[in-house]
Amino acid sequence: MKSRNASSLWTKTLTLMSGAMTAICLSMAPQGAKAENFNNVVIIGDSLSDTGNLFGLSTVLLYLYPGLFPEAFPMSPPYAQGRFSNGPVWIETLAYRVDHPAAAAPAGFALGPTIFPGYPGGGNYSIAGALAGTGGSVFGENPPTGLKVQAELYLQQHGGAADPGTLYVVVGGGNDVRVQTAAQSSKKLRDAALQAAAQSYRDVIKRLADAGAKTFVVANVPDFGVSPEAIYIYNKASAASDATRSFNRYADRMLERLAEQQDLTLARVDFFGLMDAIIHDATYEGGATFGITNVNTPCLDVPAWFAGGVIPGAGTSNCNISLWADYHHPTAKVLALMGHAAAACRINRRTVIATTPDPMDEVLHSFCDVLH
Repeated sequence: MKSRNASSLWTKTLTLMSGAMTAICLSMAPQGAKAENFNNVVIIGDSLSDTGNLFGLSTVLLYLYPGLFPEAFPMSPPYAQGRFSNGPVWIETLAYRVDHPAAAAPAGFALGPTIFPGYPGGGNYSIAGALAGTGGSVFGENPPTGLKVQAELYLQQHGGAADPGTLYVVVGGGNDVRVQTAAQSSKKLRDAALQAAAQSYRDVIKRLADAGAKTFVVANVPDFGVSPEAIYIYNKASAASDATRSFNRYADRMLERLAEQQDLTLARVDFFGLMDAIIHDATYEGGATFGITNVNTPCLDVPAWFAGGVIPGAGTSNCNISLWADYHHPTAKVLALMGHAAAACRINRRTVIATTPDPMDEVLHSFCDVLH
């Protein structure tokens, strides 16, 4: 698929939208009682957390530019509605565990001065393809959908203040790793770009903290080098793993300093370590702990035009035993493990995130540490 000039496309888009709003109808998350620990949950992120914002954005773009791409995405089927997986994403598990399930619903998105609303009560600003800075990565285009833009939209809608009693989930960097792996053959230049991306990631958290936020869930990036995309489409598995480690190393150092400087509570979830443990369990223990036995083949058959190429064996495995839903997104089962790992983060020998226990907490709490 040929890509339009990014600058002209988004300039034209903002012009067309300046006088009117396009209504987007998105799925409603289940209702639930409020948690005792937090007043609400706000989510800033990318496709790991998106529950419908990119679907809304791509629907708008098809309305404005018929034929820009074959259809709005993620397509259902094979994906679950609005999600880059076969079912709920990890933030839905976490939101449920803190008794704010409605917060996982899309909060909407902004393109310039135009705001496209999500579902009432939704606190999820995540947009698939978002980079850690201001931009995004969608079929060669660079829409203004990055983590910084999402955070600014939230603050704009809340008078510039971040409620200190709200739990803020800020998880990103994976698309920066993907973009730099694909585009940059020089490790030195790639690492420099990833260091800048880690700084942007840190800056998003600092921006919210400066506005009043006190408690965060953050996470590192799962190993991109073991993804079908890195192996079969980019053919850069080693470089992808190296890029993942570089970003995580930079981000970890910056977040540790930030937590100390601003007296924040940062529950840091080790997605990298959890994925590594799932692969080890599947390879050497037959999936005894996590129930995953297929760590190589995506369970969904995603069109080649969307995946960027053909992945051998895609769509031939059961999603309930598979690590990968598509070319780099985990299955709903793995995403649920990620959500439970975040919920199991503990301070002072008690669960700091979740309000109720889960049988997997004893296994998963080791994949989270809390920075102060």
